[in-house]
Amino acid sequence: MNEKSPSTNAQKIFINSVDKTEELQSFAEAMGLNRTIPGRYSSLFLVDLFAHMEIFGVNPFKIMHEVEALEGCGRASSTKPPSLFDKLPLRGLWHKHYLGTGVPGLVQNIRNGLGKEGLEKLIIAELSGGEITPEMMNKFTHELVHGTYIRRAEDNKLTGEWIIFAKHNGENFYLCLGGHTWGDEYIAARIRELCVPEFPFLFEDHKPA
Repeated sequence: MNEKSPSTNAQKIFINSVDKTEELQSFAEAMGLNRTIPGRYSSLFLVDLFAHMEIFGVNPFKIMHEVEALEGCGRASSTKPPSLFDKLPLRGLWHKHYLGTGVPGLVQNIRNGLGKEGLEKLIIAELSGGEITPEMMNKFTHELVHGTYIRRAEDNKLTGEWIIFAKHNGENFYLCLGGHTWGDEYIAARIRELCVPEFPFLFEDHKPA
């Protein structure tokens, strides 16, 4: 049974045929992976964390904040509680949202917060009753963006991309990152290829289909 973390695993990690093992080990230490979840993160999770920072500009500490919250050693999370995948091909695995970077994540949370009729109700509440003034528009914009987002944060309902993990003997094992637009089949294929060989004991009862 191999429960070693990538930082202690003798196997090298290559990205685009370039040996990134040493760089990734240093990155893992800087992120506190070996302090927070020693032996419980896959090489794929480490590479995903690094790639999201390098390629997509995602702040990796946002992801680690959610990991620490799951582990009970950090600040409380403002995103949705972790939930179990109940459909194939990811059935039996868990996911936790983390806040991504940029406008798309903000827009999605505002859209979710408003719901089907929220925008119409807000327009009636803030912009009805006569001539629309700049002050009214400023208040409307502030409530639309800031108010909606803050309420979802206070209710722990912010959504985002996914941290995908498995549970084993009361502990979380972190497999990879993912998201709504990635496609469950693609995520499952990555886990089958790269995580099952590394942590086979996690998949004795269920393997990504």
